Amino acid sequence: MDKRFLNAFLTPKSTILLGKRLLPWCLKHRIQLSALENPLAIGGEVRPFDLLVFARVCSEERFRIEPTFGERWRLRSLGTVSGLTDAIVEAKAHIKQDDWPRFWEKSESVSAGDRMHGIPWALSVIANLVRHGVSHDEALHLPEAYAIWLSTALGVHEGAKVDILTTDQEEMLDGLAGVGNDPQT
Repeated sequence: MDKRFLNAFLTPKSTILLGKRLLPWCLKHRIQLSALENPLAIGGEVRPFDLLVFARVCSEERFRIEPTFGERWRLRSLGTVSGLTDAIVEAKAHIKQDDWPRFWEKSESVSAGDRMHGIPWALSVIANLVRHGVSHDEALHLPEAYAIWLSTALGVHEGAKVDILTTDQEEMLDGLAGVGNDPQT
């Protein structure tokens, strides 16, 4: 069975970042952090305060503008390059984007954005799940990788033409890419 699928559907590990226990990464967190232009959601250079906002949103605690004394103390651990790097790696691992299905790239003249008619992809996933009986609240709170897999499967059952690259196929392609590059041959 595909390893990305299994990782997406298995119970997510508990992540503690800056002293906060994060809830599983979900579409709700992605939408909120995108609205706040947090680089962990939209890309870009991550600063210590970005990690604090990420931790606050993902722990779903009441939002405050000023850091608490405890938060300021924990932010000090991000003052070193290794401390900041470790925290960024932990936050990105929490997002679990590597557990999304990998789609075979097809060369088409129409971009994904054009096919969506300007609808944000997160809304498309939520709408697909809701159309198939998942409540709006559940769709927002499902772990994101799980929601992407489920929405993709529902789309395939509706007739969508989607080809997923399995982890076994990916390993085989990686092996084939190495053939002929070996100086021993």
